[in-house]
Amino acid sequence: MSQTPGHSPVKLGPKDLSQVEVKHPEEVLRKGEKVRCFVKFRKDFMALSMLDTFKDRLRVSQLEKGHSYDAKVVHVNPRIGAFVDLGAVANGLIPLKTLPGASNKEKAEALRLGSPPGREMQVRVVDVDVAKGQITVAPAKPT
Repeated sequence: MSQTPGHSPVKLGPKDLSQVEVKHPEEVLRKGEKVRCFVKFRKDFMALSMLDTFKDRLRVSQLEKGHSYDAKVVHVNPRIGAFVDLGAVANGLIPLKTLPGASNKEKAEALRLGSPPGREMQVRVVDVDVAKGQITVAPAKPT
């Protein structure tokens, strides 16, 4: 819950973000990111909901293994891999372990240089875990 002096408390819970289970808002939002949300008034606080903003996006259950999608790199984590927006309610992950290279450091550097945030690319769905809302993808063409 965040509160600004002189303003009512606002609560944004995981269930207000996605119909897929989200454990923490940071799984779908980044600090400073501008978002569209809807105001819901509760008993003693005001809640913000983003559920309606996801209505035009693919559900995780609609993604099929082996299919390719247009995606945009949204974040590169040097310890995990690259997160891409492929038009679903959750971002896909290109894990470091799936990329060619000798060491994770080498793979992370190649990913950082070859796939900066904002870069558009084709990705292929490798695995979908509907229960966890996780999508594992790989570049459709090597980076």
